[in-house]
Amino acid sequence: MNFINDYLNFYSLLIAVIVGFLLSISVLFDSLKFKGGALEKVYIRIGVGMVVILLSMSLLLVTEWDFDLGFMKLHDVMFITGYLIIALGTKSIIKIIKGKE
Repeated sequence: MNFINDYLNFYSLLIAVIVGFLLSISVLFDSLKFKGGALEKVYIRIGVGMVVILLSMSLLLVTEWDFDLGFMKLHDVMFITGYLIIALGTKSIIKIIKGKE
């Protein structure tokens, strides 16, 4: 039974990484449609934040086989950094709405 749980956990994480990769690429390609506009910066920040979160999730795939505390710390730092980059993107939206950018 433990084998089945490990199998399902690994593949659900793998599917999440694949879906995250596709969505991150989609957001980054959508940013090109704005061609230098203010929203392009927002999309780029959100896309880069998504890629950083995706890379941190990919580290979890490595730790499935070999648990290493260094990988877990790196995962945590990258996860937090990704969300901070996304937060910077959303702050830019507020600046655009208020007309400051």
